[in-house]
Amino acid sequence: MRRITSLAIGSLLVLFCASCLLTAASQTKSSADSPDAATLLARATAHLNIESPSSAPFVLLAKARYTVNRQTVEGTYALGWAAPNLYREDLHYGNVHETILVSAGKLYRAGRDTPHTNLWSQMIRRALRWSLPAGTRAKKRPQGEHWQSAARLTCIVAEISDQHQRICLDPVNYEPFTYDVSGPSGKQAWTFADYTSLAHAASDSQRFPTAITYKDNRGTSAELDIQSIAAVSGFAANEFTPPPGALAQPFPGNAP
Repeated sequence: MRRITSLAIGSLLVLFCASCLLTAASQTKSSADSPDAATLLARATAHLNIESPSSAPFVLLAKARYTVNRQTVEGTYALGWAAPNLYREDLHYGNVHETILVSAGKLYRAGRDTPHTNLWSQMIRRALRWSLPAGTRAKKRPQGEHWQSAARLTCIVAEISDQHQRICLDPVNYEPFTYDVSGPSGKQAWTFADYTSLAHAASDSQRFPTAITYKDNRGTSAELDIQSIAAVSGFAANEFTPPPGALAQPFPGNAP
């Protein structure tokens, strides 16, 4: 009886050890196959940058909200994009209309230059490009499931000069969900959700979040609720004509 028990225990130990070896080998292979932080962010940019030189022209329409010191402004944001150096942003809130236009190597502004319109524009650009400065040391940390999408996230944590940055994304489809920055100037937090492909696009390889939020520790918050985003074949002839009274300055991007 003792011999049978000993053999049974020995068999269990062998099976347990074999299982441990298989698990370790699986984890090692998974780690070897897993892309590094820079590769993950490069793939996120390729997946989300609908303003790359090879992207199709598109129109984006959104509802917008901006709150500072408990005072809220609500409005609409529209973007007509033809190329990295040819696009137009129109922002309406209350009785105010602002236009930002890039054309012929110039950046034109008509209307007020307000913090909330600048932030709404910045929120779109923040979702497009993801990278870290060359030489930045970054760590990848697995996280639990995202509360809304059920995606199992990976977070990239980096120290850049005196800033601490944390980007959490889905490592399978390269869609970021949160971006947090903290440093001497304060803290900023961004969220991205409800990804969708561009309507009428030739390919659904690129996607974009339709819900973007921003919040900092100075009492400022903002939201963009994108109602539609669609590829277009072209624009009206006067779409990129500078509005009357617009102030012009050199555009820092590539001139046509």
